[in-house]
Amino acid sequence: MLNHQRLTLTNDIHSPLAVHPAKGLGRALGWYTNEETWRKIIRRWKNLGINCAEYRWGGNIDDELLFRVADEEGFFITISVRGLERNPVIRSIPEMAAYNRDVNAYLIFPRRHSPSVPFYYLSSLASAWDYAPFYLGEDFDSEKLFGKSNREERELIEKLDPVRAPISGSYSGGGKTEPFHSSMNYIGLHVDMQAYENWPSRWAKYRKKPLMTYEMSFPPYIAEWYQRPSRGTQAHGVPGLLPFFMECAAIYLGEEAYLMEPKEKIATWLENVEKGKSAGMPTRGNSLSYEKVAQIFTHHILRSWKTYGVNMGFFTQTRDFFEEPRLVFEPVKVDPRQPGIFADEKITEHIFTVGPLRPVGEIAQKALSKLLIYIGGPNGDFTLKDHTYTSGENITKALVMLNEYEKPVAVSGTWDLWRKNGEKVLSGVWPKTVLQPGEIAPARVHISFLAPAVSGRTDFLLKIKAEADRPGSLEDEFSLTVFPPAGQAAIKPGMQVFVYDPVGDTSQMLKQAGVNFQLTIDNLPDPENGLLIVGRNCLKGQAGKLFNRLVYRKMTYDFSTNVANGMRVLIFEQALDNIWGMKTEQARWRRTFVTAPGHPVFQGLEESDFLYLQGHGNLVDPYPEEPPATTDRIAGSRFPRWGLDNTVVTYSLVRPQLGAVRSLLSCGFDLQESALLEVAAGKGRMIFCQVDVTNRYGKDPVSTRLVNNLLNYLTSTPGPDPKLSKPVDLVREGGEDSPLPVKTERVFMVDKPEGKISWGITRADLYFEGFLELPVMKSTDGKNYLYWQTPGQKVIFHTLNRRNFKTKWQRMKSLMVLAALTINQGGSSEIFPRPALQDDSEELYPLEWLEGFVHPYTLMQW
Repeated sequence: MLNHQRLTLTNDIHSPLAVHPAKGLGRALGWYTNEETWRKIIRRWKNLGINCAEYRWGGNIDDELLFRVADEEGFFITISVRGLERNPVIRSIPEMAAYNRDVNAYLIFPRRHSPSVPFYYLSSLASAWDYAPFYLGEDFDSEKLFGKSNREERELIEKLDPVRAPISGSYSGGGKTEPFHSSMNYIGLHVDMQAYENWPSRWAKYRKKPLMTYEMSFPPYIAEWYQRPSRGTQAHGVPGLLPFFMECAAIYLGEEAYLMEPKEKIATWLENVEKGKSAGMPTRGNSLSYEKVAQIFTHHILRSWKTYGVNMGFFTQTRDFFEEPRLVFEPVKVDPRQPGIFADEKITEHIFTVGPLRPVGEIAQKALSKLLIYIGGPNGDFTLKDHTYTSGENITKALVMLNEYEKPVAVSGTWDLWRKNGEKVLSGVWPKTVLQPGEIAPARVHISFLAPAVSGRTDFLLKIKAEADRPGSLEDEFSLTVFPPAGQAAIKPGMQVFVYDPVGDTSQMLKQAGVNFQLTIDNLPDPENGLLIVGRNCLKGQAGKLFNRLVYRKMTYDFSTNVANGMRVLIFEQALDNIWGMKTEQARWRRTFVTAPGHPVFQGLEESDFLYLQGHGNLVDPYPEEPPATTDRIAGSRFPRWGLDNTVVTYSLVRPQLGAVRSLLSCGFDLQESALLEVAAGKGRMIFCQVDVTNRYGKDPVSTRLVNNLLNYLTSTPGPDPKLSKPVDLVREGGEDSPLPVKTERVFMVDKPEGKISWGITRADLYFEGFLELPVMKSTDGKNYLYWQTPGQKVIFHTLNRRNFKTKWQRMKSLMVLAALTINQGGSSEIFPRPALQDDSEELYPLEWLEGFVHPYTLMQW
């Protein structure tokens, strides 16, 4: 009796099927493999956790051996059938219709009785890249939307094999005519990873029809997408060559992405670009930053989708789970007079490798285990990554358990809480639990304990270890941080605090923080000792219109004049595409990075605290319905907004290029966005806090401390000095006053000075995506700097003259660095965000680097 992996495609039962649609499976190997080779390949895939492969374009080869081995090994082989001709003229020819029936009969009849064939894939309609989570499994009218259907193919296949289901693969999605919902989901970098983790959440709740991903990759092969000439000329005017491995990885790794790549490797990428060659794919060690991001994605997304009950088609991803060398097939000795095409040289098949699992493959193997147990969020919210707590607070985590065996499995185990120094603090056990065959149990068992008492911020590690009567992935760990009680905000005595808050959310938060304030109606606080707070979501709709009337009609002084004279301004979260002239991105990032370490607003906090804030944000609708945007796709131009769980920032600010401005928390592609932005304007100071703190104050220790620190900093720190407005340009002014020797060198990246001089400047800003002849300041240790400040002096010297940069992207970076140097020097600028610039997208952004180049967050849209 065949021991097949359980396959169930129903609405309410988990489908433990990891599909590998291998393009080459059977296409070119029928004559060149033997039983041993097929058996080895199939066993390697099964050991990884893959139970099915797709058989494509196999009408002209001898594949009897493949299906026999699959039958014996208990491995599924789906068949991609031949689609009908789409040309209406050709389709009208009776002989063509008969030919198509004959071809499919030739393909299906010899294999339809094989136990290893579970279903058929219909041809792609190439219409619906269904990334829209709201429509997963819905019976939308795909024929009406796209003018196409697979009805004729379905009817034909059902006649040839009335037992097995035909499933529309690739882009076809679902719809009224489809019994299944499939999706070709190449996970992109244009939206936060956790949105993808929860992509199937609405489908899992309603399960109107079965869901299967036909193809997926996590994350996508960045180089492959950017190398398409149709994607624009890119930053250097060369179609489809420049790699963006580090810039994309920075979304999840921050500045680490630029530190972990060997400079020799980066130089090789850029040298190839100069020669008109591709930098290569980022996989298999060509980009270490990409590899690390791929490991993060693989770990989280595979187990999340399995927990939702989704079947996954890995497609090209699988070959990167294994080390080289590639499998080589020897020529077959046949009589050359017989029909058929036979190679007379060795064939190296790119899909198959014979080496051990690579690190990302080991992560995939654990996530694809038949028995999987891991630490998740409580009460079915298993992707929630809350990790910061206050002493005495109850910490509850779920033990998420999945059983893909065909028999019940008994599970029990222990948990331990450790300090990072190795001291065990707490421990416990969980009761024996019997998981039924195919059972997914995200919330049957929880562990709960009180956060230990601590005198200061303390890191812990929660570890679980299970015992079971079947093998599986039985251990997991989760990092936690515990804070002492935060207390209330400290406001400098004598400071006037005026609050504009017709919405009321921020007033409630400030009362909780113990702040004495006055609601402003028709005036502003005194410029020299006043703080104006603009409440959350008070710059949109009627509240925004009222604020503009207050500024321009009723207030004693113009807003800009008051700021220039010393008024401090704190603006909390705004759900707007433009905030006082600053562009935003609604990417809902869960990962942001401190780019001003040591700044007072981060007192008592560390960078890891700004990865996944506790709980859910509520700035906007977490799961909006987004209707089809065009006639040829279900998703819009970007992945729909999906979820606010653990968000750090919903609307991130695109960093301005002009003014005296520094990003305290940076995020996004190439770290070009900010969740927390500080601006020096005249004698005044402004901070735009887009971190989702308002509804979390008093609950999340990180949000609470950040708000307290912001209030303390803005009411106590001295104002900037307008006389120190511009750092010294050594290129323009001459290098005789340079604190370090200046020398022109060929560079693609320069070093970053440590300390306050670099607040708001990222290593991304100092990487130029190409070789430049730049005047640099040479330090005694051989490092190259573009700016420097002699200890004990206020003036900053730099060589960031725009004439030395070739592309708009490079010039944009030089401007952002100069803007940060200005405020870091203690100076300010007359150019700054202000109400008069609302909806202006040019004043603060003189260079549009996207001209001729695709926006990074529309990258994955075909």
